[in-house]
Amino acid sequence: MAFPGPEQRSALLGSLVARRLDRELGRALFAPRFWHQCLSLGIDDTPDHRARFLAALRDVAAVEVPLTFSRIVGSGQVPKLHWAFRRRGSADEFAALVRTIGRAMANHGVFQDVMPTAHVTASYRAPRALHSTPIAPIDWLIDEIHLVATHHETFRYEIVASSRLSPPQARWATQLALPF
Repeated sequence: MAFPGPEQRSALLGSLVARRLDRELGRALFAPRFWHQCLSLGIDDTPDHRARFLAALRDVAAVEVPLTFSRIVGSGQVPKLHWAFRRRGSADEFAALVRTIGRAMANHGVFQDVMPTAHVTASYRAPRALHSTPIAPIDWLIDEIHLVATHHETFRYEIVASSRLSPPQARWATQLALPF
């Protein structure tokens, strides 16, 4: 999982406030301090699963991923209407990060068959459907990933371990050091 920083959370929340969508959501607004980007599917938090996830997290070698959110989109069906911040355009770097994490997990016996999409959820229980609503672009650099314990009943997350991603230039430096 990755968490946007305070500046990004403030800008995302500001885009809701500017459209009065925060008031419309009311208590259905997911707490901004827990806004996140899923990077894999969760599994039961058993000691064996946690050990496998920790080993996979240590093995992830990936570069930072830039995301730019430019719209708020609604999806789902009553009573589970979902509002999320989404990006426009290609998400190739994001998809590469998710695949890298998936390979690390598979190397430790944890498999997933669904690829998360690039988004940050504003509400899991929105009061109505929402058409794609443009917002001023909000840039976020995913530079750290986390293993979290999920408290499903309250939609809360507890960070268990973290790993920094490499700056893009580190990828080039590594490639330049390779013999021909």
